[in-house]
Amino acid sequence: SASTCLTTNGSGTLTWGTCGGATNYDAFTHVIAGTSATSTEMRLTGGLISNASSTVAARLNVSDLLSASSSILVGGNITFGIGATRNISVTDQTVSNTIGNSLVITAGKGNGSGDGGVVQVKGGFGDTTGNGGEAQLLSGDAGGLGNGFGGDVDITAGDGSGNGKGGSVFLLGGQGGAGGTDQGGDIVIIPGFGTILGKIKMQDASSGANAIIDTTLLLADRNFRFPDWA
Repeated sequence: SASTCLTTNGSGTLTWGTCGGATNYDAFTHVIAGTSATSTEMRLTGGLISNASSTVAARLNVSDLLSASSSILVGGNITFGIGATRNISVTDQTVSNTIGNSLVITAGKGNGSGDGGVVQVKGGFGDTTGNGGEAQLLSGDAGGLGNGFGGDVDITAGDGSGNGKGGSVFLLGGQGGAGGTDQGGDIVIIPGFGTILGKIKMQDASSGANAIIDTTLLLADRNFRFPDWA
């Protein structure tokens, strides 16, 4: 027998008819309680499955979970609502003795002579008399059992090509205000605490040898002022 499909007639009434693709409609005849009879709102309590590309031209509000088995392409900005801390995360690994999946945030590649895009992770601005928010980059702790190592934090500049120079790494303290007694922000490097204290090392790129700054006997601040070389 011929297949039948749920379709709409010219007045927007849902009917069973010959399959030929659903037509555009203004509203369902049986609208959602409390909404206008000309409403185009559609609520699906069992979920929505689309096997092809779907376009949402206006705002899409998701109150719980938005799940995609492939990719999501967003042509605008993503803004989280206020009220609680929001997380972007990867689901924990469930396969035994298997490494967790990575999360990669990558800016766009340039075209022709265009540079690559910039990735910025920035804390929130303070309002009126409030301080600015911190930007924290934290690695993962080792598990509670065994003798696992804590995760490293790697900050690596990009490689050059041809005769181009490799990228540099800059650590910049914040500029002080304009109040007359302003102070620029410090750069503080703190080795890890343990039975054996961590050290500050500067490694030669060729030999791999380390210049070690040992602060284990330092009990009070000491100032070092370098000469101005000609």
